[in-house]
Amino acid sequence: MALSAEQKAENKRWQKARDRAHTARRHQLEAAEKAAELAVDAEYGGPWDEADAACRAHVERRDAAVAAFDARIAAIRSEKEAFIRDCEVGYAPLQAAKRAAWERRNAARHAASIRIEQEFPDLLRAARYSPATWGARNDARPLIDAEAAEGGKPKKKA
Repeated sequence: MALSAEQKAENKRWQKARDRAHTARRHQLEAAEKAAELAVDAEYGGPWDEADAACRAHVERRDAAVAAFDARIAAIRSEKEAFIRDCEVGYAPLQAAKRAAWERRNAARHAASIRIEQEFPDLLRAARYSPATWGARNDARPLIDAEAAEGGKPKKKA
């Protein structure tokens, strides 16, 4: 069922009146909220502002101290890196000298080992640890015969 023109006009007037009343009531609410906020700020705002300022000052002091620590840490790291670089420069010649001394020592040990092997060819490899293996060698015969001629008895340990 369709509304008549009169009913439509009445609905429009009613909606406008409702909207104006709502707007007025909303403005009253906002004014009451603003008045309450001002009253609360007037009563409690001072101490809160002081506490807030104290907190901010504390945080600023902390941040400044942390920045100072960070600067000191950066300086110490830089000093450490410079120290390590200086040590590495001084270490290279020492390492070269150590390597040269090691190589000379190893060459001398190797030469001594060769000289000893040439002096005692009959005691190479297994013959060094086994009298039976050593005695089977032809070059050991003269030494065995000389020992037998001297008495041939095993010597007692004291």
